Amino acid sequence: MLNDVWLQITDIISQAGWWGFLILAMLAFFHPTFEAPTAIFLLILMTIFIGNPWLAALVLLGFHTLGFIFYYYLLHALHKKSGYILKRFRVSHISLLWLKQQPTWKHIVVIGMPMVYTYPLRVAFTLNHTNIGVYAWQTLAQYLVLYIGNMLMYQLGVVFLNLDIPLWQIALLLALIAISIYTIKPRVIKV
Repeated sequence: MLNDVWLQITDIISQAGWWGFLILAMLAFFHPTFEAPTAIFLLILMTIFIGNPWLAALVLLGFHTLGFIFYYYLLHALHKKSGYILKRFRVSHISLLWLKQQPTWKHIVVIGMPMVYTYPLRVAFTLNHTNIGVYAWQTLAQYLVLYIGNMLMYQLGVVFLNLDIPLWQIALLLALIAISIYTIKPRVIKV
């Protein structure tokens, strides 16, 4: 049954023409704003449309880049218009303090981790940046981590299916990796 559904989706995408491309581009553009674990599905569908997973990843990365720049300005505008309400919530305040105490590479790896829900961290991460340039290169690095993970999942998907590893176990493994990255204490060398 799942195979039939997949064949129908593949057929719809293949026959959709430019409308299908525009729908996928729009979904990629809004991915940073309405985060959901859909990046791997967008990659698969864009690969069906384009035919090459590496070219599909580059096209999606372009739309994701436009999307996270839009998200940056939208979130900062809404935050300013609301009177900086998120900074007054205890959870948001703790998240912002925690982000400031962690090294940048941890944010890049964890927020970029595929299939792990990181939206609260992404909001705090975005609000923590007042410079679009620094935010852009760090978010681009997060998306590169996401795409490396997605390409690995895409390429190894057949292996996972043949081993009968359920999707929830793969997501749990990725979540444990993300948690372990934040529990590693960085070693500071004093000169």
